[in-house]
Amino acid sequence: MKVTISSSFHGRELTVNIKNHYKSESFDPVAALDYEIYDRGRDAKYAQRKIREIKAALCGSSDCQCGFNVVEVI
Repeated sequence: MKVTISSSFHGRELTVNIKNHYKSESFDPVAALDYEIYDRGRDAKYAQRKIREIKAALCGSSDCQCGFNVVEVI
């Protein structure tokens, strides 16, 4: 699935592909990725890699703490 994510702090927007099983009624896809990392699930390495990719693209740094929001799930 494709997800459009924005960082209002940096004024940037990004559309990324995320595995379909991160689509959830309870969480947005980025929160589901974060939960996978927190829970150390079987797909945690993928989730860590995807979160780093998103942060690097939106913020320019993988260790930025600005946060971001899901705009649209396609």
